[in-house]
Order: sequence, then C-alpha cells, then structure tokens
Amino acid sequence: MKNLYFSLLPDIERAKYRTEKQWLKLGFVPASQDAGTTMYSNRFCTAKYRYLTPEEVRKATDEELAPYREEQRRKRRSRYLQAKKEREQAIRYGELLSLCDQQRQLDEENYRGTIPTLTVSIDIETTGLDFNQDEILQVSILDIDTGEVLLYSYVRPYFTEDWPEAQRVNHITKEMVCNAPYFYELLPQLNQVLAQVKTIVGYNFAGFDRGFLTRYGASFNDETIVEDLSNIFAAIYGEYSQISQNFRFKNLSFCAAFFGYDWGEEAAHNSLADCRATAFCYKKSLEEKYQELYIDNIYKRDCGFFDENYDECGDYNG
Repeated sequence: MKNLYFSLLPDIERAKYRTEKQWLKLGFVPASQDAGTTMYSNRFCTAKYRYLTPEEVRKATDEELAPYREEQRRKRRSRYLQAKKEREQAIRYGELLSLCDQQRQLDEENYRGTIPTLTVSIDIETTGLDFNQDEILQVSILDIDTGEVLLYSYVRPYFTEDWPEAQRVNHITKEMVCNAPYFYELLPQLNQVLAQVKTIVGYNFAGFDRGFLTRYGASFNDETIVEDLSNIFAAIYGEYSQISQNFRFKNLSFCAAFFGYDWGEEAAHNSLADCRATAFCYKKSLEEKYQELYIDNIYKRDCGFFDENYDECGDYNG
C-alpha cells in the first residue's frame, strides 16, 4: 500500500482532516473502528496518525470523554507542579549564589597576600554539564609533588533534587551527599588551598571545572596558571581534526590507558581518583619522549602540516 503524507495533501484536502486526538479535544470520536485514514504527518515519516473527516466522527459520550478529561487534568497538574518546582529552584539558586559570593569576599580578604607555591590537580563531579543550572557534588585537590590530599569532600546540593543522568556516570547518590556540607560551607577550606596554588593541572579544567568553581565562589590566586592536561595529551597523541583545525579531545580514561595508569580499586569519575590519574599522566607527559612528540606535533599543526592541502612530506599542493 502506498504511503500517504498529510503535509503533502492540497490545502483544500488538509482542511478536511483532523487527527483522532484533535477530534477528541473537540468532543468527537471515530464513528467506527475502520473510519479514518492513516497517514504520515510529513514526508520525513517521523510519525503516523489516524486522520478523520467530519463525516467519519460522531459526538462523544461523557463516558468516552472521561479518560481524555482525566488525562488533561493530570497534565495540567503535572505542568503546575513542574513550574512550581522550577520557581522554587530558581529562588534557591539565587540564595546559593548570594551565600557563595559573600563567602568568597570574606575568603579573598582573609587569604590576601598568600604566596602561592603549590602545584595541584583539581577535579569535580557535578549534577550536570551546565554551571548555570547544575551543582557541584564532589571536589578534590591533590598536591602533585607530594601526593597529599589537600581537599576531598562530597557536596550537598542546595537546589537540585535528583541527577539521574549524571549519577549513571559518577555513581554519586543522594545518600552519599545527604550529610555533606553545602558548597558555600566548604568554600573557606577550598579557598584557603587555592590561595596557595601556583599551578593547577586539570583535565579539561578550563572548559569545565573552572566554570563551576568560579560560579560558586572559588577564588583563584592572581598568579595561578593552568596546565590543562587534556590539551597537552591531545597534542601528544596527535589525532588531528580538519573540522576544528586542532587535535581531537580524548577523555581522561583514554589518556590514562595510553600512559599505562593503574586505577587499582578506584574508578574514573570519582574526583579524587581523577586527580590521581591526572597527576600521574601529567608527570608522564613531561618525560622527554612525550615532550618531543608534543613539540613536534604543535610545530606541525602551526605550520599547516596536517592541512589536507599538504602532502605527506609537508609540501603545499593547494
């Protein structure tokens, strides 16, 4: 049987039809089980519906309309509760930002003048990827030179009630954070450490961790520099993307496997475990053979060696 597409019907034909749900909304139901024509809504075949003309429907009884009306009441209730939840979360979000900013100002005054000397690895776990609507669940800071854990704490969300997608990755449950401090309560300890930090080594730190930490009151020393291992490793590995005109990003697990890191009983996506893996891989990246790879690939990139208009010898053929 040939497929029919509602969107491709002539205007005068389309005007005759409504879907079964549209008729139900008006108080009508199909006159019989065989009434109507099944058509794709458009030529992309995204969905099929049963379309009926006025001649193919009849007035619905109250009994027939009852399930539809109940469904509509349930949907309105659900929308109301969702809107209420979002309003309450927005208020809590504003409260958290205010509390964090107040604490940040206090910490900046308390730790002003501290001379930074530490080289650390920093990692966080969160309820999602957007610092404008998600929260920090865990934060760790590791001294790379000594291996000392300078900070390791779960964080109790202030306005987020659940995080199912993030939980599938980081395995952090509500029970694990229910007695943890709120982030503004953790800030004095966090900022005390950050005031002493000369160099931060992170994995995609600039693109992810720093945005969250800054948003929620972390105060970085003016002299602190960031070594982002994700960029360093991408250049060492040297897989080039013609689209981005740069080396392809590889995740920490890939980087750790490349350098032969043994996670032991730990696993990725725990902030402290990720700090330890980052510290190990960073030290490996400083070895002579990897530094040579890094310098060579950066040179090739900047000279256009990876451009598709260059041949394998680096000669331009454009």
